Amino acid sequence: MGARETSPGRFDVTDLIQKTYDTGIIRRLLDEAFDEDDLNAFLYDYFRPFRAGFDQFPTKKAKIQFLIESLEGTPEIDRLLDLMARDYPSVYRRYADLLQRQPS
Repeated sequence: MGARETSPGRFDVTDLIQKTYDTGIIRRLLDEAFDEDDLNAFLYDYFRPFRAGFDQFPTKKAKIQFLIESLEGTPEIDRLLDLMARDYPSVYRRYADLLQRQPS
């Protein structure tokens, strides 16, 4: 991701700032939203390229951890949260205000 030139010699630094999410909150959101079967179906439907690696993890929590680690720092983490907001809106709303880390 690079800076966008806004006028000659000037750049928009917001393109350089990546959203930082609280992975603990994402973990709680996913854990609450899914049982084991629903998580497997969700992964198959939306994150198939990552799904092959999930077979090595025997528990739902381990699969969730692997998903977060695989998506963190990529645009796919935003896609995950967008899908959660769309498919599990009541659960998502409980965590939405807590997702973005506050600068320290």
